Amino acid sequence: MCILHYRHIHQRRRQHNNTHVWTGVMALPNTPKKMEGGDSPRRHGHSSKEGNGLAKSGTSPSGTSESDDGGWWGRVQHKHRPIVSPPLVYNDPSRRADQHTDQRPSADTKDTPGSSTRRKRKLPSHRRRVTFGTTRKRAAVEDGSPSDSAGACSAANSNGERKAEEEEQQPQGDWGSRVPLEVLQVIFAEATRTVGAVPTLVRLSFVCRLWRDAAFSPHLWRSVDLGDHTKESRRTEKKLMWLLENRLTHARDLSLAGWHRVMKPACLSAVCAGCPELRSLSVARCRHVTASLLLLVARQAPRLRALDLSAVEPRGTVSAPTLRQLADVMGSRLTELTLAHNLLTGLPQMVAVLAESCPRLEVLDLSNMVVSSSAAASLPVEKLMLGCRRLRVLCWTNTAIRLGPEPEDEEPAPGFPALEELSVAVLKDTGSGGVDNADLWRLLCSSARLRLLDVRGCTAVTADGLLRLPADNLQHLFLSRSGATAGSQTLYALLERWRHSLLELDLAGGGHQPTVDAALRELAAPCSERWPPPPLRRLDLCGAAGSLPAVQLVVAACPQLRELNLTSCRALPRGLKRLYRGDEVATLRDGEPRRRGGPYR
Repeated sequence: MCILHYRHIHQRRRQHNNTHVWTGVMALPNTPKKMEGGDSPRRHGHSSKEGNGLAKSGTSPSGTSESDDGGWWGRVQHKHRPIVSPPLVYNDPSRRADQHTDQRPSADTKDTPGSSTRRKRKLPSHRRRVTFGTTRKRAAVEDGSPSDSAGACSAANSNGERKAEEEEQQPQGDWGSRVPLEVLQVIFAEATRTVGAVPTLVRLSFVCRLWRDAAFSPHLWRSVDLGDHTKESRRTEKKLMWLLENRLTHARDLSLAGWHRVMKPACLSAVCAGCPELRSLSVARCRHVTASLLLLVARQAPRLRALDLSAVEPRGTVSAPTLRQLADVMGSRLTELTLAHNLLTGLPQMVAVLAESCPRLEVLDLSNMVVSSSAAASLPVEKLMLGCRRLRVLCWTNTAIRLGPEPEDEEPAPGFPALEELSVAVLKDTGSGGVDNADLWRLLCSSARLRLLDVRGCTAVTADGLLRLPADNLQHLFLSRSGATAGSQTLYALLERWRHSLLELDLAGGGHQPTVDAALRELAAPCSERWPPPPLRRLDLCGAAGSLPAVQLVVAACPQLRELNLTSCRALPRGLKRLYRGDEVATLRDGEPRRRGGPYR
């Protein structure tokens, strides 16, 4: 018996007398064990006259000719040629399942002479079409394998309902391509109203050609941020010129943050000419920004009213003389000015220029500025109050600024009646301890529209000083590491006053547990017709000393809570000290297990 192992499968099978073939093995029972000369037959070459004669005459050991079997014996005896096995294909449907198993066919199995059946190649397991995953049982069901039939049938029966539901579901139609172009443009305009055109419109343009045409409509590209959504290698002059011609013809808010290579007079002139409706321009984090470039933009953009000069270089660009030149050109129409992350020199002179020449100023950002001197810069706040009556946002976070002395001969300043946001936080060592209760009253004595107050790190601000403020509908309150959370017995009174309007509350770092617990219990007071459930959405208790029962009350009483920070809370079990967001807060409210030691309740 001579057994030959084959390397791959042939595409056709012929009838051979006294020859039995199965996958990978061929038996030749008529092949003699010894040939003439006493040598055993070899796989390659001819070792006997009989073998040579058979090869030359083209006759098989069974008596068939080479023309009948396609020269199979000649291919076997040829030297250095791979041996190919004819495929095994059964015409009987009841025995086709043997093709997918390693079972050998019976000896009496024969195909009809002259029959030729093409076998379908078996795909690997990772390429088979399986409905719900590529498990062995489901693959066996689709391949028709008889092995493990009971388990496969049970798997198929268990997924019967899921397959029925999938068949009932109709394929998605082409409704997206049949929506009128004008309707799509209105939808895209609403989608980009708050997030901007980039990258939203770019992603929507990949859906289909109709959506591409709608997304690339120039009037949708109103607010475009090219700084945070553009690679550094593509921030070139050529790219900017292409955008000005094809996308930015109707742009109103444009950000070129980080585009160093376009800070040239020719490029900025092209921006002003290509965007006739430009109202806001940002050149933050750009180098080579000089006073002459800013004056060029101010003259050639007649509708420009907001300017962002954050972290520009050289650092001496933002100064009182530069602001004086800008104020002479666009002072009457300047509404927003951002000077963050720059070198602060001559703050009193800068404030005097803004108070004299910018009566419509609404936003002033002086955050994270480096003071040239060792002492804190003095801010003549009374001049700013009298000159900028429309100021809505005032921020000097992490900047060493102190309020100047109050004028003795003049009447008390009217404050900022239109102020909505005030941020005077001290988050790092700036050489200044922040404002105190008296300074806070000077700033907010007439700010009844206040919505956001950030006094983090101001150790001189207490809960009693905050209770004096005229704001009745405060929505965002940040008291982390301030004097209001350091053992104050009136912290609960703050939450009692503003619990109906607070959307965001920061009590991180509160080290006095009775004070924090009293405030949380007041926040979670029982609801009534007068006081509906608190609309609180975000609560930060990182490092606070709140106890577990107080936290449970707040979570249960605030149905709109979407973010809860319990990191490093010393009075809570170890498994609960983490950040909860979205559905995790709802799971925490329902009392499901959230820690290793057992359930939440």
